Amino acid sequence: MKFPIIINDHGDVSTYDSVEAVELDLEAVDVKNNQFNAYGRDGQLLALEVISKMFGSELVRVIEPERVTIKRDELRDVLENYLVNCEDVSLEQLSKLDDAELLKKVRRWSD
Repeated sequence: MKFPIIINDHGDVSTYDSVEAVELDLEAVDVKNNQFNAYGRDGQLLALEVISKMFGSELVRVIEPERVTIKRDELRDVLENYLVNCEDVSLEQLSKLDDAELLKKVRRWSD
C-alpha cells in the first residue's frame, strides 16, 4: 500500500499518512453505510470494513485487497474535482499537473 491513503467522502477528500490514522478517524457507522471510497497513492482501490468487538464496540479496518484494482483515472478525477471546489482553478489547469503535483495541492487543502 502506498501512502498517503486518500479517502473520498462524496467529493470531500482527506489524506492520511498511516493506516492507523484512517482507522482512528473514520466512524464505523459511515463505513457501514459505504460513505467512503479509499485509495492508495497510486490509485489502488482499498477496502474498508467494520469489525465488531466485545461489548458492542466497533473498529474500522483498512484492507489492501489481494487482487489489486488500480483506479488511477478515477482517483485523479476525484482529486481534480476536489481542487476545483476548493480553489479558483479549472480542470484544464489541473490537467497540466503530474500526479505528484496534483496530490501535493490536495494535501495542502485536506490537512
